[in-house]
Amino acid sequence: MAISVQNAHVEAYKRNVIHLAQQRGSRLRPTVVSEVVNASVHNFERIGTTSAVVKSGRNATTPNIEVPHDRRQVGLTEYQWASLIDRGDDIRTLIDITGKYSVNGAMAMGRQWDDLIIAALSADAVTKVPTTNPAGGDYTLGTASLPSTNIIANTIGGNTTMNLGKLLAAKEQLLSSDVDEDYEKMYCLVTSKQLHELLAVTEITSSDYNSVKALVNGEINTYLGLNFIRTERLETRSADTVGLVYCESAVGLAIGEDMMARVSERFDLSYSDQVYFEFVAGAVRLEEEKVIEILTVA
Repeated sequence: MAISVQNAHVEAYKRNVIHLAQQRGSRLRPTVVSEVVNASVHNFERIGTTSAVVKSGRNATTPNIEVPHDRRQVGLTEYQWASLIDRGDDIRTLIDITGKYSVNGAMAMGRQWDDLIIAALSADAVTKVPTTNPAGGDYTLGTASLPSTNIIANTIGGNTTMNLGKLLAAKEQLLSSDVDEDYEKMYCLVTSKQLHELLAVTEITSSDYNSVKALVNGEINTYLGLNFIRTERLETRSADTVGLVYCESAVGLAIGEDMMARVSERFDLSYSDQVYFEFVAGAVRLEEEKVIEILTVA
């Protein structure tokens, strides 16, 4: 029996359990590229850019433009959550405790998806670069780190908090890499503290202030062409919180098994109910040019 279930053995008039404040489900899974796979390791194929050539004359030989290929590799990991409910718990409580536990587990698993994606945005990515015989599987493994030029320092914009200057610098950095904002969405992950810091920026115009205020109040979710998502799960590095700006094709999410949920009797444990969740997945950054970190003081 889960130890915490004893806290639910309450008086008859308490008919509901209020969950501790926690994020429900995954906020970030729809913001990245997903592929369903059937392997413990998955490769995301990457195709590089090419250039046209000038035709050398009439009836000239057709050129063969070599298209660069490489891969990003990710290993899949199993994630699970389970808790036991003694048969007597539903009798001693006046709530649907199995249902409450199911919601709790689903929320925990949803947060795990987000942690997976947030880690992939900043972590070193495993690369596979073709050598002499790529058709025969001849690749060399390596790593790709996020360049320092893709990190907006906490001093940009005149102060160490989240401000308009930092957002503009991040957007400029993405566009300088020729990211097509008409083709794919751009996202900005910020904490509630960073959102509210935007309201304190004195140099923005009244129209900017009204837009940011609406953003903080949840009335809109876009600003400067960025789709804002609030999350309290961002990395803290030294004394800084790492906000993230990225394009939807910046991360590849390999899904070996989507979320599976079961509630079953455990005959070996006095027929207690077991709530169980599981998924198998891995995530990797696909393009460094499409990820920008914004540092603010935590």
